Amino acid sequence: MINATLGERGAQKLAQLVNKLNLADGFHFARVAVDAASYEMAFPLLNQLKDFDCYINLMRIASLPRHEVSNAAKILDARSDLKGIYFADSFGSMDPVVACDIFLG
Repeated sequence: MINATLGERGAQKLAQLVNKLNLADGFHFARVAVDAASYEMAFPLLNQLKDFDCYINLMRIASLPRHEVSNAAKILDARSDLKGIYFADSFGSMDPVVACDIFLG
């Protein structure tokens, strides 16, 4: 899993790694982690990983209103070629009641 907030030096190192990875060597997907409140930070990284099947972890979703989480997921889906979106509660506070509220309204 790659954190989307790599910064410039991290992005350069990732570019070097991506250039060395070969799909024929068995590297087919990447999972990118980003705070749900700053999901737009993932787009440069997703563009850099365009040759891979990409999945994204939206982190800290329990700290945002349901409509913001839903909006972030919709925009990520529309603006990238994601294979999947994982919703993660980094704070450990998302119990079944909170999860139902986020996903079912």
